[in-house]
Amino acid sequence: MNERIRSVDPEGHYPPVRPYYSQTVRVEAGSLVFVSGEGPLDHDGRLVGAGDVVAQTRAVIENLRTSLAAHGADLTDLVNLDVYLADITDYDAVGKVREEAFPTGGPAGILVAGAVFPVAGMRVAMRGIAACT
Repeated sequence: MNERIRSVDPEGHYPPVRPYYSQTVRVEAGSLVFVSGEGPLDHDGRLVGAGDVVAQTRAVIENLRTSLAAHGADLTDLVNLDVYLADITDYDAVGKVREEAFPTGGPAGILVAGAVFPVAGMRVAMRGIAACT
């Protein structure tokens, strides 16, 4: 996280279930960027990694990076990241890829399983909020 963003896991609250997210995130100043749901699609809108949730998750994170870069931001500027899965059995595989991007103190957020996506074969999507200057 950058110096304007502070990850806080409140005393008396249960710890994060995984290290790649925080219970709360405080933004000291700046503007916010809201990133719509990013899917595992290439720049032509074609599905990446059909049947491979790890490849799809990496593609989603790269799409997040691209969207954030358009505002001079990067993954460290994310203060919230919501993850949507088609199938809860993908939880651990997606979590491992998320942990590569956010080893500790990552953004706040939620994981929701049972999502139905508009692209056949899509297994994961993410949307986020970033604080940038």
